[in-house]
Amino acid sequence: MLRNIAHADRENLESLLRFHGVETDVAQIDPITRKSIACPAFPLCGLAITEAERVQPQINARLWALLCEMGLSNTDFVTRTTGCPNGCARPYMAELAFVGSGPDMYQVWVGGHPAQSERTAVEVPSLFKMKLDDLEATMEPIFAMYKTQRLAAEEAFGNFCYRVGVPAIEEYIAKYELGSWRAMGDPFGPEAVATDATVGITSDVLAKVEEEASKRGYDAPTLIDALLREALAIE
Repeated sequence: MLRNIAHADRENLESLLRFHGVETDVAQIDPITRKSIACPAFPLCGLAITEAERVQPQINARLWALLCEMGLSNTDFVTRTTGCPNGCARPYMAELAFVGSGPDMYQVWVGGHPAQSERTAVEVPSLFKMKLDDLEATMEPIFAMYKTQRLAAEEAFGNFCYRVGVPAIEEYIAKYELGSWRAMGDPFGPEAVATDATVGITSDVLAKVEEEASKRGYDAPTLIDALLREALAIE
């Protein structure tokens, strides 16, 4: 933490940090990373049985990519990663936590409060030794359940997991087929627009629109329609 930086020195300091790869604009940091903490683990901690701090950027990036792919880019949650069950990074308070249980393996805990209060997370027994390579396959059914069964668009991920309970989550995981979220609707997404007209746009703009629409769980025509209605105040 850097404190008491003179205003005249701030720009030079931020430039130096950016030169060395340290992001200074919080808006450029994805919401999963902003709410994540990891313990040092390897190579500094003699109690560690797997990586934590050094692997968390990868975990965060993969979680964020999966959320965006599934149309949940408006989702954020408190996540923690530790190299052993001692819990120095407070994983047992997180909405989603990965607790080291072996080399490149983690226990999965869910259901902590988004404000880190009131309750602790709960272990998912069937995910006691999740392999890091299986991160996306493990989290996809849980995110699909959250997307389709949350009570409101704003229901926090941790609150959802606590409400439905771990037994229901494990039952859903057991029946889920990877990729089936694509056929599931979002109860809080906009209705798809039935187009009755066409307009030409360049291929690079179309690609960007399709990418951003996918992150929100829309198709491209629906996103374009929503943006134009808002920009032009069309009811």
